[in-house]
Amino acid sequence: MVQVKTDMKARARELRRAGKTYDEIVAELGVSKGPGRGVASASRRASATAVGGS
Repeated sequence: MVQVKTDMKARARELRRAGKTYDEIVAELGVSKGPGRGVASASRRASATAVGGS
């Protein structure tokens, strides 16, 4: 289970870097983008960190 979640987070980050919207990422990965949790949230945090955000 943990490996699957890790793989999905990595894929979400790849898709975000490729310019996909969060809704597109959610649709492609078949996950929820609930508030503060899930793959989309992890992707947002990774994107913010990569550009110097918090």
